[in-house]
Amino acid sequence: MQVTRRQAITITGAVMANILNIPSLAMAQARQKVILGQPSEGFIYLPIYVARTRGFFEKEGLDAEVITFSKGGAEAMAAVLAGQSDIYVGSPTVQLRAQEKGQPVKSFAAVQTQFGSDLVLSADAVKKIDLANLKDPKAKAAALKGLTIAVAGPGSLTDLMVRHIALYGGLNPDRDMTITPIGGGGNMLAAFGQKRIDGYALSAPTSTTGIERFGGAMLFNFAKGEYPPFADFLFYTLI
Repeated sequence: MQVTRRQAITITGAVMANILNIPSLAMAQARQKVILGQPSEGFIYLPIYVARTRGFFEKEGLDAEVITFSKGGAEAMAAVLAGQSDIYVGSPTVQLRAQEKGQPVKSFAAVQTQFGSDLVLSADAVKKIDLANLKDPKAKAAALKGLTIAVAGPGSLTDLMVRHIALYGGLNPDRDMTITPIGGGGNMLAAFGQKRIDGYALSAPTSTTGIERFGGAMLFNFAKGEYPPFADFLFYTLI
């Protein structure tokens, strides 16, 4: 059968298109699956959000999936140790606790180098402790006495943070205040709005939403270094 010039051009074009498409198909097939576990949603994970939406993982040959664990860092780290995810995106303090138990985990990249979570108090709590007139950081920390503060989960970063602040203020976090594991941001805001808690610990936008919607206030502005122990803090890493 005689092939016309037009048919030859069409066939050649189709062949070339398939040839040019081979590398992209091979790259897609060769992408390594990686599962990242993070303990919540918030602006502190902005580098991960950007990497996913801008295709940075794909450019590095990775097929990335993100799983969010509602009970905080301890749950997310447990998933890594159990093989349910490959990387924990979170606080190296959770990593250190795992290492103390002999678990083979380590940080290999920094995600955020300033403390990103917040401790928000209700308007009633702010008035009760007279927050506006508390200037000394230790006095602010001591003002948590008698308050009920919500955290994501036992052993989570938010739990460790609240306990650290209490100890800094000379309090016993198990006796002098109530720390309530409550889950993620939605649960915290619901309890905050219903005045079932005096405050909660989590990052923006959950922290800023509580302030704007319910008139709360931050005990410390960590980003501005108001809490001395957390100034210039390696906050989140890939573990």
